[in-house]
Amino acid sequence: MTSFLIGLQATAFAGDVSVRDTQRRDITLADPSRTIAIGGAVTEVLADLGLAQRIAAVDSTSTYPPDVVKNKPNVGYLRQLSAEGVIGLNPTLVLAMDSAGPKQAVEAIQAAGIPLVLIPEHFSEDGVLEKIRLIGHAMAADKEILLAAQRRARLLPRVPLLSVLEEPPA
Repeated sequence: MTSFLIGLQATAFAGDVSVRDTQRRDITLADPSRTIAIGGAVTEVLADLGLAQRIAAVDSTSTYPPDVVKNKPNVGYLRQLSAEGVIGLNPTLVLAMDSAGPKQAVEAIQAAGIPLVLIPEHFSEDGVLEKIRLIGHAMAADKEILLAAQRRARLLPRVPLLSVLEEPPA
C-alpha cells in the first residue's frame, strides 16, 4: 500500500516534476498553472487537493464540484475531444483519464508540445489512491495527498490511514 506525506495547504510550483503515467511514459512537467482536467475523477481530485484555481478547463464528464466547474470552459466529451479545442486554450498541462480520445486528438495534443499525463482508471480502493497520488504529484502537491487520501479513506473504510511518503511517486 502506498503511503503519503502530511500537509495542509496547496503549495506553489517549485520546479520540474517527473511523473510516469498509466502508459508508462516518463513526463517532465514544468508548470501546472493552466491545467485542463479531462475526466470527472481528475477534476474532483484537483478540487480535493485545493488546486481548483489551476484548472483552466474541464470536459463534459466533470460535473463536480459544481462551484469549480460551472464557469470553466468545456473541451467536450472525454472520448470525443477536439484537439483544437484543447490546444486553443493554451494549457500548460493536460491531465486526462486514460480512456480519453479519440487517439488522433490525444496525439495532436502531444504533438503540440503540451504535457499530457494519462491517469489510470482502476475501479478499486487502490485505484482511487493511485489517482490521488499521480494527480497530486503531477501538480507538485505531494504534501496535500494525505489529506485527500484521508477524506477518501472515510469513504473506503478498509483503506488504512496513510502516513509517510517513502519516496516521491514516479
